Amino acid sequence: MKRLDLGRMCLPCILLVALCPDPIRPQAAPQVQAAPNLAQQAVDTSAVEPLPRHHPQWASPANDLGPAAEDLGVTLVLARSAQQEAALQQLLADQLNPGSPDFHHWLTPVEFGQRFGASDSDLQTVRGWIEAQGLKVSWIAPGRTFVGIRGSAASVGRAFSTTLHHYRVGGEVRTAIASEAFVPAALAPLLKSVRGLYTIPAHPMHRVSGPQTAGPNFNASGGSHFIAPGDFKILYDIPYGALDGTGQTIGIVGRSRTDAADFTNFQQLTQAYFVLPTEVVPTAFGGVDPGPALTSPPGPGNQNLGEQLEATLDVTRAGTLAPGANLLLVVSQVTGTTDGIDADAQYLVQTTPVPVQVMNISYGNCESASGPAGVHFWDTLFQQAAAEGISVFVSSGDSGAAGCEMAFTTPSPSPVPISPNYICSSPYATCVGGTEFNDAGSPSIYWSGSESTDLSSASSYIPEGGWNEPLDPRSAPQVAGSGGGVSSIIPTPAWQTGPGVPAARAGRYTPDLSFSSSCHDGYFGCMAAIGADCIKNGSSVPQFVSICGTSAAAPSMAGITATLDSKLQYAVGNINPELYTLAQTQPSVFHDATPLSSGVAACNVNTPSMCNNSTPGTRSLTGGQAGYPLTTGYDLVTGLGSLDIGNFLNGFGAVLTTPTVTVTPSAATIPAEQPLTLSITVAGASGKPVPSGTVSLALDVSTKPLVATLVNGAATLNIPAGNLPGSSLPHFFYVDYVPDPASAGIYASAWGNCSVMVMLLTPTVSVSFNPANPTTAQDLLVLVRVDGGTGNPTPTGGISINQTTSAGGILSGGSTALTILAGILAAGTDQITATYVPDTAGGQYYASTTGSGSVTVTAVPKTTPTVTAVPSLSAITLADLFNLSIQVAGGTGRPTPTGTVTVTANGHTQPSTINGGKTLIFISPGWLPVGSDVVAISYSGDSNYNASTVNVPVNVGKAVTGMILQPTSPATTAQSVQVFFNLAGLVNSIAPTGTVELTSGSYDSGPQAIPFPLICTIPAGALAPGTDTLTLTYSGDANYTGATASTSVVVTVPPVPLSIALTATTVTISPGATTGNTSTVTITPAGGYTGKVSLTATLTSQPVGAMYIPDLSFGTTSPVNITGTAAGTATLTITTTAPSAATRMAPHAARLRWIPAGGTALAGFLLLGLGKRGRAWRRLLGSVLLLAGLSTSVTACGGGGGSGTTSPPPVSNPGTTRGTYTISIAANGVTAIANTTVTLNVQ
Repeated sequence: MKRLDLGRMCLPCILLVALCPDPIRPQAAPQVQAAPNLAQQAVDTSAVEPLPRHHPQWASPANDLGPAAEDLGVTLVLARSAQQEAALQQLLADQLNPGSPDFHHWLTPVEFGQRFGASDSDLQTVRGWIEAQGLKVSWIAPGRTFVGIRGSAASVGRAFSTTLHHYRVGGEVRTAIASEAFVPAALAPLLKSVRGLYTIPAHPMHRVSGPQTAGPNFNASGGSHFIAPGDFKILYDIPYGALDGTGQTIGIVGRSRTDAADFTNFQQLTQAYFVLPTEVVPTAFGGVDPGPALTSPPGPGNQNLGEQLEATLDVTRAGTLAPGANLLLVVSQVTGTTDGIDADAQYLVQTTPVPVQVMNISYGNCESASGPAGVHFWDTLFQQAAAEGISVFVSSGDSGAAGCEMAFTTPSPSPVPISPNYICSSPYATCVGGTEFNDAGSPSIYWSGSESTDLSSASSYIPEGGWNEPLDPRSAPQVAGSGGGVSSIIPTPAWQTGPGVPAARAGRYTPDLSFSSSCHDGYFGCMAAIGADCIKNGSSVPQFVSICGTSAAAPSMAGITATLDSKLQYAVGNINPELYTLAQTQPSVFHDATPLSSGVAACNVNTPSMCNNSTPGTRSLTGGQAGYPLTTGYDLVTGLGSLDIGNFLNGFGAVLTTPTVTVTPSAATIPAEQPLTLSITVAGASGKPVPSGTVSLALDVSTKPLVATLVNGAATLNIPAGNLPGSSLPHFFYVDYVPDPASAGIYASAWGNCSVMVMLLTPTVSVSFNPANPTTAQDLLVLVRVDGGTGNPTPTGGISINQTTSAGGILSGGSTALTILAGILAAGTDQITATYVPDTAGGQYYASTTGSGSVTVTAVPKTTPTVTAVPSLSAITLADLFNLSIQVAGGTGRPTPTGTVTVTANGHTQPSTINGGKTLIFISPGWLPVGSDVVAISYSGDSNYNASTVNVPVNVGKAVTGMILQPTSPATTAQSVQVFFNLAGLVNSIAPTGTVELTSGSYDSGPQAIPFPLICTIPAGALAPGTDTLTLTYSGDANYTGATASTSVVVTVPPVPLSIALTATTVTISPGATTGNTSTVTITPAGGYTGKVSLTATLTSQPVGAMYIPDLSFGTTSPVNITGTAAGTATLTITTTAPSAATRMAPHAARLRWIPAGGTALAGFLLLGLGKRGRAWRRLLGSVLLLAGLSTSVTACGGGGGSGTTSPPPVSNPGTTRGTYTISIAANGVTAIANTTVTLNVQ
């Protein structure tokens, strides 16, 4: 197996490879225009804009483990201009259009960057900003859309105006920014997203069972089966002798190297031979080598075992389905916030020449946790891959619809949002889900009792349902099923249409197709590192593993596509548009998984089964997350279904004739609730047979479509009465033609349509009254009936009348009754109009209409009502919020008063509308002062009642005050104590007055005005050591009651610090004295100090012009060892110089004798080194002569030794100068220091 390290490739080799054209990929004609500059202003880090949706919800204070400190890698995803994006979309469409000159003209990464990447100016602006933040630009992708940066977590956080922390989420540690990120406003147009500001671990999508043995045949005793390569060929109809992918390269994204022995042992047992993979570490994009593969079982807790199993599975699945293809396994481990698979994928997409035609990623996590930053990273990269002709395949996930759940574990007790795999969300990747064989009822029909020499035992294709195994081998609930759902970030692509595709077009729907992924029928595998090396070792039954999950489905599709590329002799690129076209034009390409094929009798999405991808509850099958059901055609469990690989290879890219579908209605206009007949003809091409197959009409998404079989190219569809809603617009009928097997290779699916006017009916609306002749003091009942006419359905919908104060009504049996309250209608004749508005059901047959009637209302004289008000509290204080229950009563037999009441109190006014003669009005704290108050209640009056006002007395007491104390703690006798207090029960608008008094033992602060802020201070020393009780008393005032509160504080005596004291004796001596010339230095410990103390002495002052200054020494008396409380001593010895007789030689003369001789000697030495070197020797000779002259001069000036010199006059030695000297002594202990001085008198 080859192993490469991109970081070790020589630069000339890289340049040579970059200059060589790719023989497989036709090159597009250059259409390079200068990229626009998106940064229009200089970067100002003080002017920032938010980077939206980059702070995950799980990065909360509750999960915070503290700041991150390690170096981190971050990838910037750069934006394109609108013109660049439009041009790229057009190119991607043209590359898949056989009629375009750009058909299959794939780009290189450099060409992609030139046409659709950032400008040089923008890249330089980004680089400048990055480096100014103390970060390093690690790499810039050739596609000019990704920039890798690296630096400390602090620098990364500072660059984005936030910090990075570690968080514990669901048992794993993640890294994320602690708040929303910001970027300079000048860079905002440049940045699409930032990858790496938070970590979302991408999990491998598999589960392994083993090691195990299966007996003579590879069918387990529990009814499970193991799919060998030969089985897969039988199950999915791979034709004998099909092309094997020769000339193609499949790129596999992974995090681990593999053991070559596992592949050779697998090949020997299964007789499925393929090319061993080449392994590459993408160091150019920050990839880190995961180290060598494991070749035997490691110790417990090895984290790389699952990654190696994933890589081994991917290589095995892709290799067995494209045995002639090259396999390029790109591996990098996770480091910090950088996932190794990011670097792997960048290598496959950004390398020139493009190294692969197919790419597989068997990893993922849920979109709702990964967020837009993760989705945009992969979507942008896959978009470039599509432009380079790379077909990308991604596993849909193993957690069913609940993609945020950890697969193959017990469901979370709290509901987890349903969410698809975020790497699958890109429309430029094909998302591969999982199916499960419906073979449990009759396994012998589909599996033979013994296997062939290649270990295969399957007999034929087996009907499939959605993969969903909600119970583990112990029958306990687990999350295990085909991932799928709708993206909330990526919109529905234009090509994602066809039967079953949701009409709502709410987002990108996944998966696109599926293969068997269940653990019931796992894939046969070999891996020595988990004890399953597949070596018989004398036994007829080797140890092997069974692997399940959508990690097996995605690389299978990668291998199939490599074989397709080999057959067509070109890279097909993004296959998604063609897949959905094939599903409509050649349905036989797919095995559609439906409720019927799943074998589930009653499909209920609230119960997980093979007809959905729902998840179970924590203790039973029910109570989990409802997922999506299987449907005819596309569904969010298996996509378009699994492939009939033979039909797929033959049908992909085939040119079919599109027949003409003509639809003729029995009438151009019909009334609603009438039947309709459609006559359909399907006409083929001249010289070709008459099309055969079926035609269908889907009336709506909730009913089964009408289907008819063509007879001689014609059929009739009868639409029963009650199925056609009326409308003011034409009703269009779209009829789909699907060829049967006889026509599938000749004709494509097609459709035709016609339009019919379905007219709405106008019902009759009648209005009557009760009583027939009301007074202004009476309520009026309005009876409304809507009649649709004989033989027509009963109208449904709502009724409203032109009296806006009356509520509307809903029809029941075509009738309703509405009440107009007394006083609303004026005296005299009133016209009442009722408007009918149909609901959804009624709107299918009926139009809106009106009906009216007149009623005579007799006036009655006004009276004055009785107004009463009752407070909600019996005892009211200043701080209470209370309400007044107000009733306006008209008296027996009188209509209920309407209108408003207004409460006025102490300058405050509060109006309210009465309902049923009643209302509640709230009185806020502080509205009414303490004492006896009067509240005025004014009623507005209405058509039956006069306005009136009543006064209600209300007594308001003082607000009850409470206090809370909080002293500073701990406290010592050397500290003052601050006591924080809070007065509870206050009214915001009324500040308390009065005094507070703080006491504790003998301490009394005396009455003091309330301080603001609310802090009282007890001086240091005022409290005795121990636990002191503090009592604070508030006097109260006109609005608040007094209050008292107590608390305690612990006061301690501060410890005496460790220290030493230093003293020394004065010394008085004569010059040269050898007695009395010492000073005793005493070191006294305090605070419990022990240990060594080192002493030093320094002369810090001396007489002016002092000569022969004293020498100072402690000798062996320093350091002093202090072992207890006793003082220690040291002796400072002071040495002075005594006067001496005269001498005849100057002290310095002897030191100058070397100069003449030494200068001459040096000159001679230099002359010895001269040779015939041109001008250089002349310069050197001049230096020698100058030096000799200087030597003579020194001798003449300074005197010296030699014959003929004159001795100087005699001099005397006066000794140490007499006077006062100051000696500074420093003591340095282990934890303490001290200093003192000694006075030295020299007499």
